[in-house]
Amino acid sequence: MTWKPIFVHILLWCLQGISSIERDVTFPIEAQKEECFFEHAIVGQLMEIDYQIIDGGSDGLFKVDFSITGPDGKPLVMETDKSENNHQVTIEADGDYKICFDNKKSRSGSKLIFFELLLDNDGDQDLDYDDLAPDDDYGDEVEEMGKSLKLIKERITKSRQFQEQIRAHEFKDRMIGERNFERINFWSLVQCIVMIVAGLSQVLMIRSIFDEKSPIRKIFK
Repeated sequence: MTWKPIFVHILLWCLQGISSIERDVTFPIEAQKEECFFEHAIVGQLMEIDYQIIDGGSDGLFKVDFSITGPDGKPLVMETDKSENNHQVTIEADGDYKICFDNKKSRSGSKLIFFELLLDNDGDQDLDYDDLAPDDDYGDEVEEMGKSLKLIKERITKSRQFQEQIRAHEFKDRMIGERNFERINFWSLVQCIVMIVAGLSQVLMIRSIFDEKSPIRKIFK
């Protein structure tokens, strides 16, 4: 039994997996604006997009409109007022696909959005056992090895996606905490100023009661 053809096919299958496209982008989007991205895809691929708003901006509004448009201009996905979501689109036509985030409903401030795109061949990378030499008897080892490698590849990809999502969630929580900290400090300062002004006003009012020459006393006569 010659194992060289087996390892050659498995190696080629693993190298084909590198052609899968995986992108993650974190970008700001201003109020009253729309940001779009374009990704080229071919028939048979599977496009998976996961996005979430990690900073709602000064207005604290964690909502955005999202859409995916095909090369023919027809909308494939359209949704409004979402803070995060996941979509899978099976590519049925070659061309450039338009991915848009719309923040036109926000009146002030900018949002920070994280999204991850995975473009895979969705099974087209399976080993072609017909290419193996017909005279060689490999049994079920090749098939089992191919299934194992494919399963490992899928799990590694999912693990990377989960890690990116966890990182984005942590960043979102940190941004919310920092904004809450800034608001607490601001309103605490305002309250301290009001208390100081109120205390000084009370002192002046009380002193004016016993001071006949006080201008404040003349006002209330």
